[in-house]
Amino acid sequence: MSGAIIENAPDRAQRILAVIPWIVEHPGTPLSELSNRFGWPAEGLRKDLELVFCDVGLYPFTPDVLVEVDFDNDCVTINLAEYFHRPARLTHAQALTLLAGGRAVLDRSGLQLGTAEQSEGAYSNEVLRRAVAKIALVLGEGAESAVEVTLGPADPQILQTLRSGLDQHCQLRLSYYSYGRDDATLRTVDPYRILSKEGHWYLFAYCHLAQADRLFRVDRIQTADSTTEVFEQPEHVAEVFETLSGTSRSVELVGPEPISWVADAYPFDTYEAIDENLIRLVIPVSATPWLERLLLCLDPSTVATEVLTGESLTGVRSLAAQRILRRYESNSES
Repeated sequence: MSGAIIENAPDRAQRILAVIPWIVEHPGTPLSELSNRFGWPAEGLRKDLELVFCDVGLYPFTPDVLVEVDFDNDCVTINLAEYFHRPARLTHAQALTLLAGGRAVLDRSGLQLGTAEQSEGAYSNEVLRRAVAKIALVLGEGAESAVEVTLGPADPQILQTLRSGLDQHCQLRLSYYSYGRDDATLRTVDPYRILSKEGHWYLFAYCHLAQADRLFRVDRIQTADSTTEVFEQPEHVAEVFETLSGTSRSVELVGPEPISWVADAYPFDTYEAIDENLIRLVIPVSATPWLERLLLCLDPSTVATEVLTGESLTGVRSLAAQRILRRYESNSES
């Protein structure tokens, strides 16, 4: 596939959020300078800023509570409403959440800078680093050691290759270790998103081998190479991303303690010990074939239930086992 790369809405939003703080601290910067600094066409930058600040403010939207962007002689200034200059008032829990989230972002050594975003990436990281330090100072002595965030043992070079593929909308070739099959396979993927969940990095991508959207744990990617093949991200990515994140379909597993390996291998929403020998797991599920393979690997006494509907999934495991048995019987007869 060839032609110009179309920037999608999440990428545009991320870029706007990086540009706005810089403009606020550097009022009156020429539009051409901003275009060069952030690698963004001047006219596109103007249109996006005008769109973002259309009637932004508090009710009743009088001038004193509106946020405005000014393009005087093509020099850009953002005038923030008075309430933006008031100190934020956070609860202790909110401050700890921000502290942990900020440190998680700063820990992304392989994801900090994109290919066309070196300047704003470095600037944004420095702004975030200062903000995290201020929050830790307000929380008081002990905050530095009380909150420690490390996301996954992923290879920084592999993370950078994935990030580059995301930025350039280029296909990637991966050597990926599959836990269920205990084998590595070569795959060509269209990278859509990189996300973190329960202490691990994941790549959400379209897998050409499986011919479906898949979630790949980054620490199981053995090699990652860029290609020159460009793809366009489909419009349904946001919807599928929600499914893979567990917001659309979740499955509850209740079984003996040995099934706890699932929590080490895959993202999960809930993990709790019911008693010494029984645990409960709630996991996101994106595809029935994957769920079938998982259930066949678990202790037969494990009870699987669809969280949203309360429907028992015991039949899913039984049907999968019968299908495999028929396949073996057919092979033996031939």
